[in-house]
Amino acid sequence: MRLHSERLALSGVIDMVIETEEAAFPVDFKLTRGGVRDNHVAQIAGYALLLAESSASKVETGFIYLIPAEDAVVVPLDKELKARTLGRLDEMRVMIERQSMPDPTEIRARCTDCEYRNWCGDVM
Repeated sequence: MRLHSERLALSGVIDMVIETEEAAFPVDFKLTRGGVRDNHVAQIAGYALLLAESSASKVETGFIYLIPAEDAVVVPLDKELKARTLGRLDEMRVMIERQSMPDPTEIRARCTDCEYRNWCGDVM
């Protein structure tokens, strides 16, 4: 499901949405053996914000499906996580405005497969 919000200045493509009469549940599929990471949770929280804005449904729980493990991890989408996600979006907007880059990861092995390596090649 492709969603966009002018108010949030955010868009995304949710892999799957489970809808019931009471709520909507974003689901994101990950091809990783490393388990659920903070960036995965931030992504599903962003989807929750988009989904809540575009429907009248409650969006309080999401799922990250780890394909190799064939396991669905429940992600509680509480007010604190949503607020933290909105804060991260604000930080990203400031970085865009200032044309600045985030600090590099301390784990340089992540850089070898990173799609942004061309812009921060000086860290390798």
